[in-house]
Amino acid sequence: MKKLISILVVAALIAVFLVAAVFAADDPQIIISSAEALRGDEIRLSVSLKNNPGITNGKVEVVFDETNLELVEIDLESESTWRGMMDTYGKLVNFVTTSDTTKDHLMFEVVLRVKDDAVGGDHKVGLHGQLMKNNA
Repeated sequence: MKKLISILVVAALIAVFLVAAVFAADDPQIIISSAEALRGDEIRLSVSLKNNPGITNGKVEVVFDETNLELVEIDLESESTWRGMMDTYGKLVNFVTTSDTTKDHLMFEVVLRVKDDAVGGDHKVGLHGQLMKNNA
């Protein structure tokens, strides 16, 4: 019998590149949705930018436990509301836009597969912001 595997999320990535009050409700955040899956299942996680202060370009790396999960794809087209150029290099997403928008955005979706020999339990998926800028 397949055992349920929970995919937990690093709920938010606080943008350290901005001057803001610590733990303020309107701090910029990159948020990943959560999901539950069985061994062998694929899961789709949404990556969204909330409280956007006008970010125009950056790099974000998707990080996860590669002994239990494998990357199927980073989907830049599905339902993205980010308007600009995006590209992927393995687990790294580069993005740039010419608009200085402060709207919240669905940036991209990450599709992961739970490996057939995955250990049951909670597995974290997170983001590592390598570079974020507001060039406007």
